[in-house]
Amino acid sequence: MSILKEYIAVSGQDINWNKSRFFMGSKASLSHREIAKPALNMQEGKLPFTYLGGIITKGKLHKEDCQPIINHFDKLLSAWYSKVLNPMGRLILIKHVLSSIPLHHMAISELPKSVTHLLHTKMSNFLWGFREGKPKHHWSSWDTICRPSQEGGLGIRDLNDVQKALSLKLLWKVMNVDNLWSSYC
Repeated sequence: MSILKEYIAVSGQDINWNKSRFFMGSKASLSHREIAKPALNMQEGKLPFTYLGGIITKGKLHKEDCQPIINHFDKLLSAWYSKVLNPMGRLILIKHVLSSIPLHHMAISELPKSVTHLLHTKMSNFLWGFREGKPKHHWSSWDTICRPSQEGGLGIRDLNDVQKALSLKLLWKVMNVDNLWSSYC
């Protein structure tokens, strides 16, 4: 607790005790956990949780961990379905809003293929529209739609390709940038 008080004094920042949690390794004993709660004056946190919009979990992300991303997609789509949008309007919303929602998550961890497939399906259904509560026929494959416009596509970024690019960028940083966290990899 004294180190936290020292941090407050030195930084001039305050700790929000209602939002703060502490985390201990799975091998920490129950007695250590019970000692830490009053000593730190905060509750023990559970994984997974979100921090600054990113999902923090142990190991690889699972579909359940990505539910906030899917819910965000669904919330936007439900609002947009009530609007009368032409195909170009839907395309702009897909390219500039929906495609950017998972970028932050993808930059720090790899989304499961099932999640990217689900997000592609939601974007494709939104692009082609619905009739009587059912998705209309998709006249082109998702792969064709994701091609650049010069190659006959619509220029929507494929999330799997974006994931590969962001993973390679992270790998490049680990291999080439001299910082503390890259020394552990």
